[in-house]
Amino acid sequence: MYIQILRHFRTIGICLFFTTICIPASYAADEIKIKNVKKLVEQIEAGKTYSSSPDQLTHKISQAKKELDSHLKSHPDNIEALILSARLGIIEGLVTPIIFSKGKKPHNPNKGFIHQHSNLDRVLKLQPDSAEAHYWKARLYGIRPPTIGKGGRLEKNPIDLKKAIQFARKAVQLDQNNIRYREALALYLVADQHLKEALGVMSTGGTKKNPIYVLLKDINAFPVPEGAIFLKADSEGYGDMQMSRRRISNFPSLRVRVFIVPMTASKVEAFYQRQWPKFKFFSQRPGGPFAQFMIFEAGGLRPTASMSEVKKWKSVPNAIALSVNELLNPTKEQRKMTPAGQPLPTSLGKVFSYIFYVNYRRIN
Repeated sequence: MYIQILRHFRTIGICLFFTTICIPASYAADEIKIKNVKKLVEQIEAGKTYSSSPDQLTHKISQAKKELDSHLKSHPDNIEALILSARLGIIEGLVTPIIFSKGKKPHNPNKGFIHQHSNLDRVLKLQPDSAEAHYWKARLYGIRPPTIGKGGRLEKNPIDLKKAIQFARKAVQLDQNNIRYREALALYLVADQHLKEALGVMSTGGTKKNPIYVLLKDINAFPVPEGAIFLKADSEGYGDMQMSRRRISNFPSLRVRVFIVPMTASKVEAFYQRQWPKFKFFSQRPGGPFAQFMIFEAGGLRPTASMSEVKKWKSVPNAIALSVNELLNPTKEQRKMTPAGQPLPTSLGKVFSYIFYVNYRRIN
């Protein structure tokens, strides 16, 4: 008789033992699928899908998306599923190749995540104080899809940086102890050139060894000559190059910064000698560029004594590399724009230098 009862329950659903609560079998199956989707999303976000080929990963993402969409049709108020759809949408957008065809206007990134925003808006309607929903709204707005900019150059800009900051700031307000939310807000503030505010966001308990906090402290503490202009596009391009050469492995926006200053290399050197009397640029070849490695030590930064000291190192040192490329007789094109195509102010004159800041600090 007992076996017959169990068989009966298996046909109509799953019962909790010693209770009168029954869950339909279809719903239980859906819940298992949602757990599997969540597991896949978390694995991809953590970079733990190395065992899957690109085609296999694309198939898994497509299947997970179908299962989520199917679940949300019958359970439109499932908050976990709604948020998962946004996370999966971000992943899908990152792994899907964007093809640029000659003469064809590229896809408008602002229209790429309407469905995911709609799902998160539903979460916020159900739970206005959902820090997680605000965080993922910020992440959607902070995506940097490649687009064709002026002059046909490839650019990567956030979809809407102001909104990314707005939603990330709200997420931090709602959950002040969540370091992940603080990291996102700090990086968006860096992208908007609010470095001191970004450092303030990360200056909280438990962040002393956080790489974003440490690298932001380095940026804010490192002096830059008066009149220096930060070059966003050139910084990103140089950062990508450092990443491709595996000289840095993370946070290029915090590790790599390029400036232009209306002064010669010798004047740049004199500026840094006020901070470090033994500071000296070493010429990497006749006529430049000039470089110096500032070593991290217990007492602070120490300038290297000579290029022979640098050449003894077997790997990239635990240091800030500072190099200068001096232009004494720039061409008309060089006075007009940077190598990355960023317009230059006419006030620079005929003598100026590029300063390259690269932070190779090792962070455990």
